[in-house]
Amino acid sequence: MRPQKAQVLAAGIHRRYAGANCVSRADKDIDLLYVGTLDKNKGMDRLIALLPALQQYKVVIAGAGSWRPALEQAIEAYPNVRLLGSQSGGELMCLYQRARCFISLSRNESFGLVMAEAMACYTPVVATETDGAKAQIRAGITGYCVPQQDEAACLLGLQQAVAQLMALDAPAYQQLQQHCRNQAEQILLPVVVQRLRKHYQELML
Repeated sequence: MRPQKAQVLAAGIHRRYAGANCVSRADKDIDLLYVGTLDKNKGMDRLIALLPALQQYKVVIAGAGSWRPALEQAIEAYPNVRLLGSQSGGELMCLYQRARCFISLSRNESFGLVMAEAMACYTPVVATETDGAKAQIRAGITGYCVPQQDEAACLLGLQQAVAQLMALDAPAYQQLQQHCRNQAEQILLPVVVQRLRKHYQELML
């Protein structure tokens, strides 16, 4: 028997992000930020392939995983890239707020928690086209999604999307920041909990 109505709710992002600050683009000191597992599914091979095209940007990579040794070796030639280990929740929030652009290179991503966290911190996202990215990113509004059917085209598309975001003037960038925040506020954990309570109260009537 099918329900009369159904709704899928996000698991929610930590309540700490309710207090995130909107940092102006001029005051941010990281151009491109990646947060997540360092493995092939998350696109670390893509990140390594992109390094020559990202030399004009300050890049920070935060996370742990099997591809860390390969990344350590790859970034030796790129002083603009900093590789951090796993970060605490508070440290991640600080990184998100400092970044001009968050990048997701995943091959498969069901939700994309880190994308949501970045947007809660007023940071636009450039991402490969996955279920999680398509659910959260509106082109030119909260960031840019890049198709990944062809690997060479995907890499070029990521470069172009990052360049497009970085080329925005201050008012246009600020507008993206606010759209990101508005969207992410809907999946803050307290908001999700409130909606669940409302649904249960309706069922009890």
